[in-house]
Amino acid sequence: MNAPVVLRCDAGEQIGAGHLVRSLALGEGLVRCGARALLLTPPLPEAWRQMVADRGVELVEAQGLAPGQISAELLTEAAGTPPRALVLDGYAFGAEALEAVAGMAALVTMICDHGEDLGADAVIDPNLSADPDRYSRTPLRLIGPRYALLREEFRQPGPRPAATGRPRVLVCLGGSATATLVPRLARALAASGAPIEVRVIGNPHDRVGPEELPSADEMEIHWLQPRPSLVDELLAADLALLAAGGVRFEAARCGCPMVLGILADNQVADARAFARCGAAVLAGWWEQVDPRALGREIRTLLDDPGKRKTLAQRAAEIADGHGAERAARALLTAARQQETCP
Repeated sequence: MNAPVVLRCDAGEQIGAGHLVRSLALGEGLVRCGARALLLTPPLPEAWRQMVADRGVELVEAQGLAPGQISAELLTEAAGTPPRALVLDGYAFGAEALEAVAGMAALVTMICDHGEDLGADAVIDPNLSADPDRYSRTPLRLIGPRYALLREEFRQPGPRPAATGRPRVLVCLGGSATATLVPRLARALAASGAPIEVRVIGNPHDRVGPEELPSADEMEIHWLQPRPSLVDELLAADLALLAAGGVRFEAARCGCPMVLGILADNQVADARAFARCGAAVLAGWWEQVDPRALGREIRTLLDDPGKRKTLAQRAAEIADGHGAERAARALLTAARQQETCP
């Protein structure tokens, strides 16, 4: 049996799907390079399972799998053979995880956002703010947006459709934040006074719906079910209010002007980096945002297509959409070198 590269990623109601999405993107890159790729995850909601379907990447869902849990037995059971290489993506993976899989694969890679050097064989940190010197113990360092892990449809996402009707604003926060923070952002959008169509991307764990959002005469709100990809929504949006997670790279590839908000400490540095280079407007922490002040900022952006165009152009310069395949080639080359070492 052809040994796979196993991508062990965490996902769930509190964690969201960010680790899953970028691990899937790396899996697609590995498949394009001729390797077998296998995603090992906790049980997924059907919407997330559909996201993985038909991409050439195998999926194994392990019952009772806790965040950061990994072992030699788990890997062998999932893959049917010791893996060719192992990739870990999740904030709960630490030194204990590396110890648990020592010697199980020719190459062990960590996907990181927080600059913690745990001494893996390789690290992928795609953040604009990433510092390679923080990973001095790691032999192979794939650092910066050159290695942004984006799925196939974001390599060449296609043209943006011509604007018709009222401006469209996309809201996508991910994880458990949709239920708690979207009503606050909806109040900001209503406060803008702009005649807009708002499209909110829900998640499989939402316990609120459109009936709990504020209404305004000039604002039309659509609460959307999770979908396998946001490429069409990002291409059609005139503005997006986003968490400063992986979706920021997707918006950049689609030429979608964005307002970024922070949901976790590990998003702070890159949200600020995007704002510094003119690729996004930074709202600060979403849970602390003043709806009226944000409403004024939204109205300013919607009334100024030139500013939105500049934001989109600056963002488009950050990542080229080929990071997943670039990272996959580097990892496979390193794994082959390790396999041939005496």
